[in-house]
Amino acid sequence: MKKMLLLLIWACCPLLATAQTPQPTEASVLAFERQRFEATRTRDVVKLRQVLADDLTWVHSSGKKQNKTEYIHDLETSKTTYKSIVVEQSAARLFGVVAVTNGVARYDAVSEGKPMKVRAYHTAVYRFRDGKWQVVAWQATKVL
Repeated sequence: MKKMLLLLIWACCPLLATAQTPQPTEASVLAFERQRFEATRTRDVVKLRQVLADDLTWVHSSGKKQNKTEYIHDLETSKTTYKSIVVEQSAARLFGVVAVTNGVARYDAVSEGKPMKVRAYHTAVYRFRDGKWQVVAWQATKVL
């Protein structure tokens, strides 16, 4: 009886480990993206340091290119602030532990003291590592 119980526990261990490890899904990357938008709007730099990859490439709709440090610095110092970010559309595609999202959002912001209202397409690349998503690349283009 004792051997049978040990055999059953041993056989179920891989199932228990798999059940506890979060798996990448389209829904999880879209939820993550919404949280990242909110962290940007509220200037939650602690959260952004966690969710933006160290090797991030960020290209704004203005054409300005930044790395993680530069992007966070602009938010932290209020060089750029977002009054609102309204996501009109977003869709995700998974490629194993990489996801690509495409969407459209409206931004009401102040950049370098100048009010800015922009509607932009965006493409983002996310990497799923250690059970969580991180932004690896972002590209936005103004909608004409």
